[in-house]
Amino acid sequence: GLGVLVGKGMDLEAALAALPATARAAFATDTSSNEMGAAGFALYDNLKLDPAQLDRAYDIMAMGGKEGGFELTAMARKFPEITAGARSLKMEGLESVAEITAALQIAMKATGSEDQAATNLSNFLGKITSPATVRKFEAAGISIQDELQNAMELGVSPMEHMLDLIAEQTDGDALKLGELFEDKQVLDFLRAMIPNMEEYRRIRDAAFGAEGVVDADLARKMRDFNTQKGQLKESLGDLFTLPPEVLDTITKIMVRAD
Repeated sequence: GLGVLVGKGMDLEAALAALPATARAAFATDTSSNEMGAAGFALYDNLKLDPAQLDRAYDIMAMGGKEGGFELTAMARKFPEITAGARSLKMEGLESVAEITAALQIAMKATGSEDQAATNLSNFLGKITSPATVRKFEAAGISIQDELQNAMELGVSPMEHMLDLIAEQTDGDALKLGELFEDKQVLDFLRAMIPNMEEYRRIRDAAFGAEGVVDADLARKMRDFNTQKGQLKESLGDLFTLPPEVLDTITKIMVRAD
């Protein structure tokens, strides 16, 4: 995990500060250290989080996963790609972590696959500022650049501002959405999001207020680990109290199985 953080460009001091939260989240969710390290770096580099904020970020992501169907272990795989798109909209901070997390839960409503839900959101974040989309919005009398600037000045989420604008322009009508976007994945995302903005906001707020979620999962994992360790110790103790001839037979069975 440390190797991933440093290898991607985080200085050693920041990486060491990020490592405890990243390691706890990885162990609590059975996620590889490499994937959680890559997610931690994406939060740091793309969303401009301080390493000390990663504890909160992982709690937000974990709570969002419990509220929906897109869990932290899948977010660890997908956040590098998704946050790169969010960065193009100048999304930053813990609020953006909660927004992306909640959007993934809603995106799952249009697909049974975490990979597809992530692709749908990622495509939306990437295509909203593409030349083709900009031209289509201009034809409808809307300047995407001005709208994103307005969102920044008002201190509101660029992603949410654009979603509200699209909902206002189309009322979720499939034909009107198709006039603005040609990308199937973007349309799938919008068909899930626009009718479910209230649920999105509920999950976003629940996730943003989360504290200690990863630590609670870690505590449960450690209880299971300690239980299994105790059972193994007891089994080994029982094994070596067996008569030598029984142990010899077990050894022969194991050799044959091997």
